[in-house]
Amino acid sequence: MAIELALLAGIFAGFSLFLQKIGLQKVKRWQDTLLSFNWLFGTLLAGVSFIFYLMALRVERIAITQPLVNISVIVLVLLEIKFLKEEIKKYEIIAIMLFFLGLTILMVMI
Repeated sequence: MAIELALLAGIFAGFSLFLQKIGLQKVKRWQDTLLSFNWLFGTLLAGVSFIFYLMALRVERIAITQPLVNISVIVLVLLEIKFLKEEIKKYEIIAIMLFFLGLTILMVMI
């Protein structure tokens, strides 16, 4: 159950960062950030992510949960490629592959 909670925390964190980035891009002045729906909804998702993270920490060690939560970086990169049409470089692909290799090794070792 902790693994699923940690993965959910990472997925929600990735989506929250993506929405906050979109919210920041849409405002002309940084003072208007709090009026941006995307930024506010992204902040709400960050709170949900943190709740999942805390729930995972209650039943599993941080050495297991934290790497799983860091899947948020992969989620964020994939969302930016898909929706913001950002290009991904070779070294970023290699880093993503190494991340999944590390997660695989971690899951085997549990």
